[in-house]
Amino acid sequence: MQFKSGPVWHQVFRGLTAQYGPVFTFWFGGVPRIIIADTDMAREAYRKNDFAGRPWSYLGSQLSNDDFKDVLFTDYGHTWEALRRVAHSAVIPIESV
Repeated sequence: MQFKSGPVWHQVFRGLTAQYGPVFTFWFGGVPRIIIADTDMAREAYRKNDFAGRPWSYLGSQLSNDDFKDVLFTDYGHTWEALRRVAHSAVIPIESV
């Protein structure tokens, strides 16, 4: 497993992105996770509700707050929509500011 070799998460995902491209599936504990490592593609994904639903996961419980109230792990609904607007405003290109 690549994580046992010592690099931190962002280095591992950078290597996987270089090897597999900006969108790939990462299996974590037998559960597939879709990784989008391209800003434009992630921005497009934020515009669609297809990426909104989030089942409970151990990874989510480790990376999120106690109530899963963040844009990555909140299930689709009013809370997710509000968090998405905040997150989307954070990834606006510098040229448009």
